[in-house]
Amino acid sequence: MSARPPATKGWSLASALDSSLRAAAEGIERYHDGHSNPPPELEGEDEIDGVYDSPVARIIDGFRAQLKRGDPFDMPLRKLYAILDALFVAKLEGGVDDRKYLLEHGLTFLSRYPADTVTAKELQDKVIALLWYDLAHPPASVVGSKYQFRTADGSGTSIWHPDMGKAGTPYARSVQGRHPLAKNQLPSPELLFDSLLKREEDPAPHPAGLSTFFFAFANLVIHSLFWTTFEDPGEEEETDFSQPINKVSSYLDLSPLYGSSEKELDSIRLKDGTGRIHPDTFADPRVLRMPLSTPALLIMFSRNHNYIAEKLLDINERGRWQKPPPDNEKKRRKQDDEIFGTARLVNCGWFMSTIFGDYLASILGLVREGNSWSLDPLSNFREASHEIVERGSGNIVSIEFLALYHFHSSIGVQDEKWAENAMADLVGHRNWDAIDITEYREALKREREKPRSKAPPTMWPLGPYQRVNGRFNDEDLAKILHDATEQYANAFKARGTPHVMRLYRHPDNIELYVGLQAEQSKEKRPGAGLCPGFTMSRAILADAVALVRGDRFLTNDFTASNLTAWGIQDCTRDPKNSSNGGMMGKLLGRCLPNHFPVDSLYTNFPFVVPKEMQKFLADVHQDHLYTTSRPVPSKLVETLKGYYEVFNTLNDRGLASTVPHNASIVLQGGGYLASYDEDRNSDDKKLIADAFLPSQKQHLDFLERTTAKLLQEKSYTLADKNKRSVNIVRDVINILPVYFISEHVLGLPLKTSDNTDGSDLDQEVYLKFKEVYEFIFVDIAEPSTKVAKEESMKIFSQYFQDSVQEQIEAIASEQIPLLGHVVTALHGVTRTHHESHEWLKRLLIAGWGKTREELGNDATALAIALSVEFSQALTHVVDTFLGPTETGPSAPKAEETEPSLAKEFKALNLNSSDKDATTALEKVITKALRIRPPLPGTYRKVVQEGVEISNTPKPEKDDKSKSNTPKPEKNNQIKIKAMNERVYLSFTEAGVDAAVWGKKSNVSTTSANASTKQGTSPEPLIAGEIVRLLGPKWLPQALVPVIKTMFRLKDIKRAKGNSGKLLSFNELIEGTPVTTYLNYKQEPTFWSSDLTVTYTS
Repeated sequence: MSARPPATKGWSLASALDSSLRAAAEGIERYHDGHSNPPPELEGEDEIDGVYDSPVARIIDGFRAQLKRGDPFDMPLRKLYAILDALFVAKLEGGVDDRKYLLEHGLTFLSRYPADTVTAKELQDKVIALLWYDLAHPPASVVGSKYQFRTADGSGTSIWHPDMGKAGTPYARSVQGRHPLAKNQLPSPELLFDSLLKREEDPAPHPAGLSTFFFAFANLVIHSLFWTTFEDPGEEEETDFSQPINKVSSYLDLSPLYGSSEKELDSIRLKDGTGRIHPDTFADPRVLRMPLSTPALLIMFSRNHNYIAEKLLDINERGRWQKPPPDNEKKRRKQDDEIFGTARLVNCGWFMSTIFGDYLASILGLVREGNSWSLDPLSNFREASHEIVERGSGNIVSIEFLALYHFHSSIGVQDEKWAENAMADLVGHRNWDAIDITEYREALKREREKPRSKAPPTMWPLGPYQRVNGRFNDEDLAKILHDATEQYANAFKARGTPHVMRLYRHPDNIELYVGLQAEQSKEKRPGAGLCPGFTMSRAILADAVALVRGDRFLTNDFTASNLTAWGIQDCTRDPKNSSNGGMMGKLLGRCLPNHFPVDSLYTNFPFVVPKEMQKFLADVHQDHLYTTSRPVPSKLVETLKGYYEVFNTLNDRGLASTVPHNASIVLQGGGYLASYDEDRNSDDKKLIADAFLPSQKQHLDFLERTTAKLLQEKSYTLADKNKRSVNIVRDVINILPVYFISEHVLGLPLKTSDNTDGSDLDQEVYLKFKEVYEFIFVDIAEPSTKVAKEESMKIFSQYFQDSVQEQIEAIASEQIPLLGHVVTALHGVTRTHHESHEWLKRLLIAGWGKTREELGNDATALAIALSVEFSQALTHVVDTFLGPTETGPSAPKAEETEPSLAKEFKALNLNSSDKDATTALEKVITKALRIRPPLPGTYRKVVQEGVEISNTPKPEKDDKSKSNTPKPEKNNQIKIKAMNERVYLSFTEAGVDAAVWGKKSNVSTTSANASTKQGTSPEPLIAGEIVRLLGPKWLPQALVPVIKTMFRLKDIKRAKGNSGKLLSFNELIEGTPVTTYLNYKQEPTFWSSDLTVTYTS
């Protein structure tokens, strides 16, 4: 029996294993020596520690040395997690969690591995490669303004190869010719055309229902990339037709709009410091020789550029620009260049997003399925080797794709007629077989010499349509685009090219061109929407990825730094919009809002013929969301600014709002919103107010307590322990009505510090109310998402209705003798008690003749009205009372913050509960709301013949004979409105009407001008749904305890910098000023979202 090894400090399982292996190795060697030949002559490398050992012994000695360095296979659980992270998370989510120390574990492993082994060398190489490929080589972009904007000719798009793809350079070649054939062996072009391409008498409509509008957009894509000319060696030699040159860049830079040279670019720019271009202009004269839908669509992008430029200057995100532009010419030019360059980047982003949102959806047939998916060629990702997949490195279009992008067989019947007329006008006859290359070039040369061809872009016509004051009429542009939407394109097929297109411009590529055009086309099926030939289909997708992924401005430099935060979100497609991720509907609605309704197929899916699109949507049960008839132009809107014009129109049943229609989509049944424009609405309104207002004292107490509680919970301390900060809009003002509605209106199960079992989070409920309110009441919100929001709005509204309906049912059961006691007891056990119970009980009793569904709708209508509108009103009052901000791009104008009103407020005694002090505060709040109403305005449409709108008070219906009722004055204007005419009521302008209120900066809180002297007193508040439902006094009275609680905070003032401002910009809607707010992403929004204040704790 062997003795146990001594328990020394160095003994371990590893050393025991070492000894055992050593002994085993020696035994094996002795056995081997006795049964084999003597070992070969030993070499120096077989010597270990001065003793010659066998190969097995050397392995064991290497193992012993490894143990001394540390076990490379030591694998604690944390290291296993790190490797799993590398293997799975990096692949799925595109990154490695560095906090799991994968790199450190790997380097430790490498340091302990035998240095002179092949494996160690391979591992080290992989580590070096890993670290090398962490970064792009060469760098993807550079810092500074030199390469920030696109150049006119596309040079510099590839920073490291600046001439790659620029205008005026040769085409690339994509594939190698493998079947050499002498030119004298090629068949004649005429024979090939007549045999394989010439259109049959009855062309087939496109199998997937694509419209000629689709191919108008395709024209813009194609002519952004190709314009073939030939190298001119000079006067002494003939033109070299063997060297085709591309006159435009190889990038999707909208060169048909902006041109490809500084001269062309300058021909459309205003250069007035605003970054805009001349109205309805474009730089590429080739577009004039295309079907009218192509230049009409290009004008949409022209208008979009100016819209973008105006918004960039209005928002002035970085505070660098001046409005109006500076007088100094150098500064003005610099500002103009910056705004123009940024607007072009954003507009090209629109172009790219339309390609992948609308164009590709039609090519793949996704539009037929209601599918919003799209390829994302912009993404940054790596190969399995960790190499970054290249992007933004440049592109050169090839001669093969030039042949490929001749979609001649798809030309629709109407566009074929247009092409025939255009060609006849150019060459002077209609014998298409007689036209050759020489005649065509001579005709083009003559055309270029005509005076009309030398006119500047500002004077170019649009076929038969002429400019009016520099612009084309919206009606003409809309007609062209509506027609293009209705007209079928034709199918891709052999013998499908119009006879007028017989001419070949590239005889060297006849065999490729004919092959592409005559190849068997795809059938309509999932994944196939364009249905060209198989080769063409695959090549189009490959080229789309190459064009976008090779463009630095659409990849590496497609950032908020270059496009601004507003710009990048403006041109990014939204998969949840009404067009299933398309951008064209948003573009048409922006540029021709009176001709492209938000719910029309013509607006949202113009690339497909409407009657075909209706069938496709029916298959996916979405046809009910859209209208299918050709849009009828909306009547021009007249803006009403005078106080009495607005007041009288609001109370005239001859004009209707969109509220009942919008509400019917999200709330089924009758009630206050359904009767909004009817005479019986007065009864619905009275029913709600009479049931709700008796609890006003409880309302005010709750608002005061909850305000104090939210201020305490949401405030935080930074460096100075004596200073507290709070985002008073986001964390207090916006969610205060949520708490109020949950407790006093609907009884929602809000999760709070006092009710931890609640299921609803305050910010989530606020967002739901915001969306529903905007959907029902706001007609000036972003229209492109309205249809898409219908389903979610139904869900939100139904949730609110179900919550209150449950309470109404319980209250109704309580009224039944005997059963009521049981129901009351059960309700007390199963639900948290809310103050809403009492007002709902009054509503149920008073509304005995209405259904419970109608009463639930009434309660829901009140809740929606009280939500974000209350927040917006409170925000405006708080912002006014805080006083003017420091100057800056986001600071409201002095007249908006009303400095005199802020001083008047600060003079009040907020600590007093005296009735007079409360009344004085209420009056100041009322004036603040009149000057800055929660809603800027609303629309109405005439629904009765002969509606009269007057700018003076209307006589009381029951008191027409009183002498003190003012008679129409000489300057009184009576406007007679015809059926379906629309008016915009500006609450902002009505609230500061000098004829009623006097000059805004001088008027006291109690004054009203001439009307008071005549014996009639105007209502100080007319804007908003709260005032309409509960009267003009409830809102300012409800704000009194809230304002007192907030401004009792010691030393309350705005935080420094932008956080202490309501980030916003002013824009015009129907000719009146409207403040649009910016959220933390710099996205425009109708609602204020952030304002931080500080106070002393």
